[in-house]
Amino acid sequence: MEPRRLDPKTNQLNISQTRSPGFYVFVAKLYLDKFKTVELHSMGYAMNTAIKAADILQRYGYVKCKKLTTRMSEETQSVKPKLVIELERTPEFKKLTEEFNKSLENRQPSK
Repeated sequence: MEPRRLDPKTNQLNISQTRSPGFYVFVAKLYLDKFKTVELHSMGYAMNTAIKAADILQRYGYVKCKKLTTRMSEETQSVKPKLVIELERTPEFKKLTEEFNKSLENRQPSK
């Protein structure tokens, strides 16, 4: 059986606090393969995870921060802060992704 490939329909990635920032870095890179920008949407405590993921992507040169939006959301029974971070892939994105994937292929399996 062949593994399923993530095929996002929109550039919106909803962040939760239950997953690590590294997970969202991985997923955001898949979104950026398909879209020029990705929007990290988070509420409440998940905002920390979104900020860390965006920081990692920017620090390694995959993206630049295009827009940062905050507001109070009343989508649930209580009012919570909402953060949207719009990231745009850099011209070096494809090259950096290829180099990263090659480095993973060249890794020696641990014993």
